[in-house]
Amino acid sequence: MASSSIVSRTNPNKPHVMCIPYPIQDHIKPMLKLANILHSFGFRITFVNTEFSHNNLLKSRALESFANLRNFRFETIPAILPPPATTSTPAYYHLLCQSAREKFLPPLYHLITRLNWCKTVSCIVSDGLMPFNIMIARELGIPGYLLWVPNACAFMGYLQEEGLMPPKGKSH
Repeated sequence: MASSSIVSRTNPNKPHVMCIPYPIQDHIKPMLKLANILHSFGFRITFVNTEFSHNNLLKSRALESFANLRNFRFETIPAILPPPATTSTPAYYHLLCQSAREKFLPPLYHLITRLNWCKTVSCIVSDGLMPFNIMIARELGIPGYLLWVPNACAFMGYLQEEGLMPPKGKSH
């Protein structure tokens, strides 16, 4: 269930951007920076995180600088994996990727429709590792954009892994 609205005061005349990072720290920080920049240009922001990631941000006090911002709110969806002993293992990242594909869309869709944001969200900005969130945007008639956080080499590896680009010297 969604929770943790830091600021609930909103101005319906401003564009409303929903930012959805991949639920690991190295992806959350850049999305928070983008959200903060958009907010400084007058956008209303809803930042959607998993409960696990959001609680980690609260414990680290990383969200204190957002506490007094008007039109900047945080919402959570249920964690997509149980809390691990360590989040830095390749096995955990693989499980997280698989689990995100299987378990992220239903609670996100429920959050958007429950809060009736279909009419107020101007666009969805999703992490590049979660392009499936754009399916919700399309279904609801909301523009969707991807923020690619890793470097260009990682992007090329991702494209090859997904079969979207052949390795050098090969063709489809």
